[in-house]
Amino acid sequence: MQLVLEGKVKNSGKWEEYKRHAEEFICACIQKGSNNVNRTPGGLIWFLPWNNVQYVATATLATTVYSIYLEAKHASLNCPAGSATPSDLIASIKSQVSQ
Repeated sequence: MQLVLEGKVKNSGKWEEYKRHAEEFICACIQKGSNNVNRTPGGLIWFLPWNNVQYVATATLATTVYSIYLEAKHASLNCPAGSATPSDLIASIKSQVSQ
């Protein structure tokens, strides 16, 4: 993803597909996607009933890394339900850590 964001590889083909899937995943995790990740009544993102925390950790890591790249590029993420700034991504991450 970093290679695409930094312009070191063309945003086409498999690279574009990878970036698109990553962005769709992040949008779904922050509840701005077209098919959002479920949440528990307490607000924790919910993937599977067994060992869910490993998925939450992975989602928060991916979202954190992406927010850093967006911040460096002074960009935002265009989700189906609206734009998400790096600070929006960090707020979503913080909501998961405090669960």
